[in-house]
Amino acid sequence: MLQPDAGADVALAQPGGGQPRRRSGGGSDLPEEPRHILTVRRAAVQALGSAHDQTVTDLLVASTEDTDRWVRFWASWSLARRPGPAVRIALERLAADEDRDVREAARTVLEFPITT
Repeated sequence: MLQPDAGADVALAQPGGGQPRRRSGGGSDLPEEPRHILTVRRAAVQALGSAHDQTVTDLLVASTEDTDRWVRFWASWSLARRPGPAVRIALERLAADEDRDVREAARTVLEFPITT
């Protein structure tokens, strides 16, 4: 089971003190992030996929709006078989993502049965 502060450690690795940055329209007006920050965020989303805790699910749903396509991709897979309307809404949004890999992952995950 996760400790109450475990999500905070992951959130601190995200720019903006834990809030994922939204993508802007076609091009990004955001500065390029250092590669190590992206690597940490990607790894965190992958690792959280095996923890079935509501706090983790909330972090994964928030990660579906990350600026990095691979964070969104792994967030989609990590949300597989998790119940809840917020999960479904996030996956449906990702099914229309600008990135093909993210779209395909979300569409595949939406076909999985939900377990509780």
